Amino acid sequence: AQLALRAAGVVTMQMCLQGRLLCEYHQHGAVAKLLPQCGAVLDDTVFGQDVELCFHLLPGELPLLQQKLADATNGAVEVEICGERYYSAQEND
Repeated sequence: AQLALRAAGVVTMQMCLQGRLLCEYHQHGAVAKLLPQCGAVLDDTVFGQDVELCFHLLPGELPLLQQKLADATNGAVEVEICGERYYSAQEND
Protein backbone atom coordinates (compact mmCIF):
# COMPACT_ATOMS: atom_id res chain seq x y z
CA ALA A 1 0.00 0.00 0.00
CA GLN A 2 2.86 2.41 0.79
CA LEU A 3 4.34 1.80 -2.65
CA ALA A 4 1.04 2.78 -4.27
CA LEU A 5 0.80 5.93 -2.15
CA ARG A 6 4.31 7.01 -3.14
CA ALA A 7 3.57 6.43 -6.81
CA ALA A 8 0.33 8.43 -6.60
CA GLY A 9 2.11 11.60 -5.48
CA VAL A 10 0.62 14.72 -3.95
CA VAL A 11 -2.16 16.63 -5.66
CA THR A 12 -2.33 20.33 -4.88
CA MET A 13 -5.78 21.85 -5.02
CA GLN A 14 -6.56 25.54 -5.56
CA MET A 15 -9.76 27.47 -4.97
CA CYS A 16 -10.94 28.82 -8.32
CA LEU A 17 -13.83 30.92 -9.51
CA GLN A 18 -16.31 29.25 -11.83
CA GLY A 19 -17.41 31.61 -14.56
CA ARG A 20 -19.46 31.75 -17.68
CA LEU A 21 -19.99 34.19 -20.47
CA LEU A 22 -22.28 34.49 -23.44
CA CYS A 23 -21.07 35.77 -26.77
CA GLU A 24 -22.31 35.87 -30.33
CA TYR A 25 -20.99 33.38 -32.86
CA HIS A 26 -18.80 35.95 -34.61
CA GLN A 27 -17.11 36.76 -31.26
CA HIS A 28 -16.52 33.14 -30.24
CA GLY A 29 -13.04 32.68 -31.75
CA ALA A 30 -11.56 35.82 -30.24
CA VAL A 31 -13.21 35.29 -26.86
CA ALA A 32 -12.18 31.62 -26.64
CA LYS A 33 -8.54 32.58 -27.34
CA LEU A 34 -8.59 35.13 -24.50
CA LEU A 35 -9.46 32.59 -21.82
CA PRO A 36 -6.13 30.70 -21.71
CA GLN A 37 -4.19 33.92 -22.27
CA CYS A 38 -5.70 35.18 -19.00
CA GLY A 39 -5.18 31.97 -17.03
CA ALA A 40 -8.70 30.57 -17.45
CA VAL A 41 -9.36 26.90 -18.20
CA LEU A 42 -12.29 26.18 -20.53
CA ASP A 43 -14.64 23.57 -19.04
CA ASP A 44 -17.51 23.53 -21.53
CA THR A 45 -18.86 25.24 -24.63
CA VAL A 46 -22.57 25.23 -25.43
CA PHE A 47 -23.73 26.34 -28.86
CA GLY A 48 -27.29 27.66 -28.81
CA GLN A 49 -28.76 30.97 -29.86
CA ASP A 50 -25.49 32.39 -28.51
CA VAL A 51 -22.28 30.64 -27.47
CA GLU A 52 -21.91 29.94 -23.74
CA LEU A 53 -18.37 29.39 -22.47
CA CYS A 54 -17.97 27.89 -18.99
CA PHE A 55 -14.54 28.10 -17.38
CA HIS A 56 -12.61 28.36 -14.15
CA LEU A 57 -9.71 30.56 -13.10
CA LEU A 58 -7.79 31.73 -10.07
CA PRO A 59 -9.41 34.76 -8.40
CA GLY A 60 -6.38 36.94 -9.06
CA GLU A 61 -6.71 36.40 -12.82
CA LEU A 62 -10.26 37.78 -13.03
CA PRO A 63 -9.41 41.50 -13.43
CA LEU A 64 -7.10 40.77 -16.38
CA LEU A 65 -9.77 38.65 -18.09
CA GLN A 66 -12.43 41.29 -17.54
CA GLN A 67 -10.20 44.02 -19.00
CA LYS A 68 -9.11 42.02 -22.06
CA LEU A 69 -12.67 40.86 -22.68
CA ALA A 70 -13.99 44.43 -22.50
CA ASP A 71 -11.29 45.60 -24.92
CA ALA A 72 -11.85 42.74 -27.38
CA THR A 73 -15.66 43.03 -27.45
CA ASN A 74 -16.11 46.77 -26.83
CA GLY A 75 -17.79 45.92 -23.53
CA ALA A 76 -20.42 43.67 -25.14
CA VAL A 77 -19.37 40.49 -23.31
CA GLU A 78 -19.08 40.25 -19.53
CA VAL A 79 -18.02 37.50 -17.15
CA GLU A 80 -20.62 36.06 -14.80
CA ILE A 81 -19.18 34.37 -11.69
CA CYS A 82 -21.26 31.29 -10.85
CA GLY A 83 -19.43 29.98 -7.81
CA GLU A 84 -16.19 28.65 -6.37
CA ARG A 85 -14.69 25.19 -6.44
CA TYR A 86 -11.37 23.49 -5.83
CA TYR A 87 -9.48 22.33 -8.92
CA SER A 88 -6.18 20.52 -9.28
CA ALA A 89 -3.31 22.98 -9.63
CA GLN A 90 -2.17 20.97 -12.67
CA GLU A 91 -5.40 21.92 -14.48
CA ASN A 92 -4.47 25.57 -14.08
CA ASP A 93 -0.95 25.26 -15.51
